[in-house]
Amino acid sequence: MTLTPTRDTLTVSAWNLLELTQDITRAQTHILALTLRRTDSSNPRTYYDLVEVEVLPMTLLDSIYSNRGDLNMNPVSPRLVLKQDAEQRKHDGGLGSVMVMSIELPKGENRPLRDASSEVSVSMLKFLGILC
Repeated sequence: MTLTPTRDTLTVSAWNLLELTQDITRAQTHILALTLRRTDSSNPRTYYDLVEVEVLPMTLLDSIYSNRGDLNMNPVSPRLVLKQDAEQRKHDGGLGSVMVMSIELPKGENRPLRDASSEVSVSMLKFLGILC
C-alpha cells in the first residue's frame, strides 16, 4: 500500500503525539485534533496553514456528538465508527485505527482548538490505520 505524504505525516504525528509506542490503547481513548486555516494559495500543497495541534480525550467527542444525528436521525457516534474502522484494519493485518479530526477556522478566527471542536458545525474526521 502506498501512502500519500499527508497521510504519512499524520501517521507519524499520531504515533508520536499520542505516544502509541508506549501505550497503543491511547488510540481508543484519545484523538489527534488539528485546526487549519485556508490560505490564498492555489497550490494544493499549501492550501492550509496549521494553526494548532492537540491530543484530546475521546470523552470530549462523546459530549460534542451526544445530541447529533445523521440525515436519518440516527445518533452519531465517532467512537463506534473508530471501533468499526479498527476492526476492519485488524482484519486486513493492521494493529488498529487512530482518529484524526481537522477543523477549518475562518480567516482572523483564533479560537482555541477545544472551543472550535465544540462550536464548529462540521468537523472532518479521518481514520488512520495503525501499522506495524
